[in-house]
Amino acid sequence: LKTLDMANKQLDKTAKYFYELGVRNAENTDYETALMNFNQAIGIDPDYYKAYNYRGIAHQYLSKIEEAFKDYSTAIEINPESDSKISSFRESSPADLPSS
Repeated sequence: LKTLDMANKQLDKTAKYFYELGVRNAENTDYETALMNFNQAIGIDPDYYKAYNYRGIAHQYLSKIEEAFKDYSTAIEINPESDSKISSFRESSPADLPSS
């Protein structure tokens, strides 16, 4: 029974978990995997503006500029006070990605 409880806890992944995993993927320049993790985070919590923001960064690195712009715009819609990259839509480097 204890093992079953532990297994259930491992399946209970939060939006923050997938967001942080996506950030780590992006920092390692694995943008495709980062996108999958940011999509998971957004699927769990559609109002997680940070996931939209960093999904935008991953899209930008993959030269998907229109998708990046949409994600940055959504991040600002959800949280106008956000530090969305849309305000400085530019070439960035993985070092620009904060871990939280």
